[in-house]
Amino acid sequence: MSKSSRRDFLRNTALAGLLAPVVHYWDDLAEAQEMGDENNLILIFLPNGKTASNPFISGSGTSFSFEDGFRPYEAYKDRCIAISEYGFQAFINAEYTGDHGGHVAPGAAMFSGEVAFSEDGAGRASMAPTVDQIVAFDRQRKGLITDPLRASLNIKMTGSSFRIGTVFTQTPADYELGMTYSRALTPVSQHGQPQDGFDQIFGSLADMAGSSTAELWAFGKSTLDVPRAELQRIRPQLPREGTLILDEHLSALADLEASFMSDRDIVGEIPDPPGNMDTSPASHRDVWSQWVRMIDAAIRLGQTHIFTVQFGGVASRFKVPELGLGFVGETGDSNSGDDHHSYTHWDESKVPLFMNWYAERVSELLGALAGDGTAARPDVLAKSAVMVGMEFGRNHNARDVPVTIFGEAGGYLSTGRAITYGNEIEATHKHTGTLLGLAHAMGTTDLATLGNPKAQYQDGVADELRG
Repeated sequence: MSKSSRRDFLRNTALAGLLAPVVHYWDDLAEAQEMGDENNLILIFLPNGKTASNPFISGSGTSFSFEDGFRPYEAYKDRCIAISEYGFQAFINAEYTGDHGGHVAPGAAMFSGEVAFSEDGAGRASMAPTVDQIVAFDRQRKGLITDPLRASLNIKMTGSSFRIGTVFTQTPADYELGMTYSRALTPVSQHGQPQDGFDQIFGSLADMAGSSTAELWAFGKSTLDVPRAELQRIRPQLPREGTLILDEHLSALADLEASFMSDRDIVGEIPDPPGNMDTSPASHRDVWSQWVRMIDAAIRLGQTHIFTVQFGGVASRFKVPELGLGFVGETGDSNSGDDHHSYTHWDESKVPLFMNWYAERVSELLGALAGDGTAARPDVLAKSAVMVGMEFGRNHNARDVPVTIFGEAGGYLSTGRAITYGNEIEATHKHTGTLLGLAHAMGTTDLATLGNPKAQYQDGVADELRG
């Protein structure tokens, strides 16, 4: 019997089905972990935005402050990168072939770096998948994700919208890293009910064994014990060289199991199922708190590391009844209502109330991820990048878009700073470079471009992110 390599032997044992995703990348496992394959990516899209008269931050560098509407973020100032003059309207003007009076292009470009698809015969429109799905694709390609349902959790808070319901788009079946398309891409499937998200992420675990981390690990260990015992049974039937291969394999399997046990820094319990909830605007706070609990638990239990959140959709009439605001504008006008979209159009003075409400919701999530410093709830924000973006920084205009990235992404991001990009087309490469930087922080380091592939819009990772 000729001696097989560990990799070949594993492929041809009863363990192949169990370990195939890991075996192929055995030699690269340590390096991959260093590059951030277990870092967490959370993208939050807010509808509409502030207006030109609503400042986002004041100051620069390490001496900056959040302005009215964003002050809840002050508690996390040392753990964020606040980006001023984040603009891609000039890019939209040059590349988008659709309705320039609408919201579609800014919403679609926010996390894809590409304009939306439109059918006006110009032939210039294309789309790229959003960065979350690119990272999910890469992790599945590497075998780090084997169940597509574990790839990402996509959440949508109730709000009326038109034209496109989600800004997050899937990677097509023919996708390769860096590809863009001249056709509309398929939106991701989003959950409005927290119970649906629970079933996707925790359903199989909840049916397995117990709820504590220790019980789950015990279940996982017993799964490995079965094929290990089977291999031990065939040992007497093997020639001497075969037993050496088997012993090498069993030793390697033990090492792999030990690395899983030590390297996966997870603690926590499966959350209680939220059940069917009222997802109307009056229940936004309760619904969001359930989602926060679920995101936090999914990260701590290692169930998924990629999340997207939309508060409403593109051009969303996102209502916040607790603000107690009445109707604005003229009765019967399409922009007349008690929602964010209406106030963006008709009463700029009230827009910070909506922005502050969003910032409070994001801060609730940040607080959960930061933990409490105990062994039971360690800080997972340190291994996360939470990017908050929106459609506009001025009314119907993607200049001065308030963009904030929270968390250190395992040390990849240099936080506690305010940086300035620039609104003009010459700075578009910083937008695509920001999204590319997030992909690299998540371990997708062989991705060279992200979004519109034209050379003028690509210059690698935005240097400002690294400090």
